[in-house]
Amino acid sequence: MVFFDFLYRYSLWISPPFFVLGVASLIYFIKNVIRLRVEKQILTVPLAAQQYIEFGEAGRVVLCIDGPFFTRRFARTNFELRTAAGTPLKGRSTLLSQEGSL
Repeated sequence: MVFFDFLYRYSLWISPPFFVLGVASLIYFIKNVIRLRVEKQILTVPLAAQQYIEFGEAGRVVLCIDGPFFTRRFARTNFELRTAAGTPLKGRSTLLSQEGSL
């Protein structure tokens, strides 16, 4: 109870440093996500009904579909990756990458 009493009493002094720290952290993380996306981008191609893309080396790949902001133009877009032999590869959808390999 003493801790909450302390927070209540000194909240006007505690809040501004935490607000500044939060804004600085937000800016730092947004800049790092943008930097990672630019550095790790392998290929950019326009979206078509069917495309063939060959990757030079094996490894983990994150596919991103970019489109106009605030539209549902690509809402029902589906894709499937296949090996050169035609075998489908298993994948999963993610909202944000967990490893930073954009």
